[in-house]
Amino acid sequence: MPAVLDRLSRAYALKQPVYVDPGLSWRRRHPHLSFAMVFFILSFWITSMVPDLVLLTSKYSITTAPYWNAGIDWINLHWYEPVQAFRNFALMDVLIPTRNFFQAIPWVTFVALVALLGYRLGGWAVALIAGLLVLFPAATGLWHEAMTTLYMIGTAAVVCISTGFVIGLIASRTAAWSRFASGVCDFFQTFPSFIYLIPVVMLFKVSDLSAIIAVLLFAVVPMIRYTILGLRGVPTPIIEAATQQGTTRLQRLVKVELPIALPEIMLGVNQVIFMALFMVAITALIGTQDLGAEINAARSGNEIGKALVAGLCIAFLGIAADRLIGAWVKRKKIELGVTT
Repeated sequence: MPAVLDRLSRAYALKQPVYVDPGLSWRRRHPHLSFAMVFFILSFWITSMVPDLVLLTSKYSITTAPYWNAGIDWINLHWYEPVQAFRNFALMDVLIPTRNFFQAIPWVTFVALVALLGYRLGGWAVALIAGLLVLFPAATGLWHEAMTTLYMIGTAAVVCISTGFVIGLIASRTAAWSRFASGVCDFFQTFPSFIYLIPVVMLFKVSDLSAIIAVLLFAVVPMIRYTILGLRGVPTPIIEAATQQGTTRLQRLVKVELPIALPEIMLGVNQVIFMALFMVAITALIGTQDLGAEINAARSGNEIGKALVAGLCIAFLGIAADRLIGAWVKRKKIELGVTT
C-alpha cells in the first residue's frame, strides 16, 4: 500500500496541468473525478447485494507465504554449511575486531578528531557543533554503547555505500534500467523495517551480522536512488562536449560525470547514515548491545528519561554526521562552481 501511495503522489506531482474551458459543466471539467464518484456509489450498491465482494474469504484468497517459507527452508537445508562458514568468518575475523577497535577509542580522542574534521571542512562553527554533539554520549555515560552503535552503523554504511553506488551506477546508464531500479527502491523503502529482521535471523541466527545485514537491506535504497539521480542529472551538453573532446566512456565518467554528480551522491550517503541510525532501535530486538538496546531496556522498565537520553545520543550522532557531510558537499559545490 505505501508503494501505491508513493506512485500516485509522484504521478500527481509530475502531472502537467490541463486547462479546460470554464464554461463547461462540472462533469465535463472533471471527467475522472465524476467517473470515480459514480463507480464508488455503484460499488457500494453492488456489494450490498453480493457480500463476497466486500471481503475475499479464504476460499478465494491466495498467499505466497508458503513459498517464502519453503525458500528459507531450502537454503537452510542445502546451504547451511556455507552460510554458517560465512557467518563465522564475518563475525570472528571482521566484525568482532572492528567492534573491539571502536570500543577502545578514548572519548577525548574521538571528540577531538571529529572537531578537527569539522574545522577542516567548515570552519569553527562546524567544528564546535560536531564536537559538542559527539561529546554528549560521553557526558551521559553512554560512550561504550555509542561506540558500539557507530561500529554497527559504520560497517553497514560502508557496505551500503559501496553496494548502492555500484547498483546506482549500472542502473543510471539507461533510462529503462533507471526506472526499474527506482521501482525496486520504492518497494524496499516502503517495506516495513521490522520485516527485514526475520529472514536474516533465520539464516544467520541472532548476531551482529544479522543486525548489520538488516540495516543494509533497509538503508541501501537512498544510495541507489541518489546515485541514479546525480548521474542522470548531469547536463547533456556537458556530456556531449566531453565526448567531442575525445574522452572514453570511463574517462567521461570519472572526470566529468562523477564530479558533477558527487553532491547528490553524498546526499545519498547522508541518507544512508540516517536510515541506518533509524534501524538501531529495531535491531535491538535481536539482542544487540548498542544505544538501541538501551532504548529497548528503558522501554521495558518504563524509564522514559533513560530512553530519551539514549535517543538523543542517536540523534546527535546523526546530526553530527549531517553537519560534516553538508560542509564537505558545500566545499565541493564551490570548487565545481555550482554555487558560491
